[in-house]
Amino acid sequence: MKLYLRLSALLIALAIILSLLVGCVPPDEPEGEGTGDLGSLEIEGEESISIGLGGVRVLEIKEAYSVTSRVQWSVIGEAVTVDEYGFVKSVGVGTATVTARYGDLSDSVRITVTGEPDEHADPYTDVDKSEFYGGYTPASDFIDAYYRTQHYLLSGENGTQAKEPTVANNRPEESGVFIRNSDMCYEDNGNTYVVYEPTGEVAFRIYRGAAYVTLEEIAAYMFAFGGTDGAFPANYTSVKKPNPAQSPWGEYLRANHSFFIGDTERYPREPELPNISGCGGKLQYWEMDIGTHTYNNGNKITRGECRLVYGRRDLSGDGTFGAGELHVFYTYNHYDDFQEYLNYHGGWGERFGYETNGSSSLKGPSPYVDVVYSTLTGRS
Repeated sequence: MKLYLRLSALLIALAIILSLLVGCVPPDEPEGEGTGDLGSLEIEGEESISIGLGGVRVLEIKEAYSVTSRVQWSVIGEAVTVDEYGFVKSVGVGTATVTARYGDLSDSVRITVTGEPDEHADPYTDVDKSEFYGGYTPASDFIDAYYRTQHYLLSGENGTQAKEPTVANNRPEESGVFIRNSDMCYEDNGNTYVVYEPTGEVAFRIYRGAAYVTLEEIAAYMFAFGGTDGAFPANYTSVKKPNPAQSPWGEYLRANHSFFIGDTERYPREPELPNISGCGGKLQYWEMDIGTHTYNNGNKITRGECRLVYGRRDLSGDGTFGAGELHVFYTYNHYDDFQEYLNYHGGWGERFGYETNGSSSLKGPSPYVDVVYSTLTGRS
């Protein structure tokens, strides 16, 4: 028994060290509040910093658990504002103190906002959109994405979206079952989400509050940030029939963020999604449009058949998303068939549903295809 306990402790320590090295959230948050095992809460950088008027910063906590809502941010003074992710905006000349707290642990930074323009100030003031998109490149970091959103500019890829997903040819498996990446890896205190290749290398990053139009990026966004509280890409609207000509997003406007019923008695062609409330489960799902090349010409939106359907809710309240609490699916034939997003670039599971099962009302839709939850980090 003693040997077993020692081996268990060693494995847990190795897992935590590995998660810190790759920037991932450990699978379980530490219990209690502010215990000595956590060390000291520390904001990276200096104890005092200067920001020019109009500048923004991300105050990042060194410990990996800082990406969760259990770290509380507050500010004393009117020179800056701070949100729940440690994102600071200067709003007036003066000084302020920003504090991060986790249980009985805390750390503070004194911020002075000068009257001079910030060295990292908005680079898109008076931007010419035709020139911007003419030489387009995706956003370089979270701050760049933040400024782009203020001017209704994309942060992600700007290519044409096909109906069918691009599926990686090296999807990892275990015993013939596809792996769903269990790592949820954040940077910038949860403002940035890291998306991996199937082999474990970094593929790209997604930024909270930014604008996206491609399936891969929107799926990753909703996996990382999605929820019923309006947490969808900035260019999305919950209005199902908006006028893009009247929107500052123009041809990049995307529509529909609404509740997905998922009641297979009312809609017998639809397969039952995992733990879905429409079939008696505990997880509510929501849907949003995925626009193909015919979706939005700048004057009219033609919605088509492509939808992302997702459920993301911490039902157990333990600060992590376990099986049955987080699923993202894509359908490109209006709910007849679905493929699960496996949380990596090109990671799409097996199709299941009505057409997959031969489009027969006698057979009905084929069932959800199970996956294996496992990490991709370090795979070769």
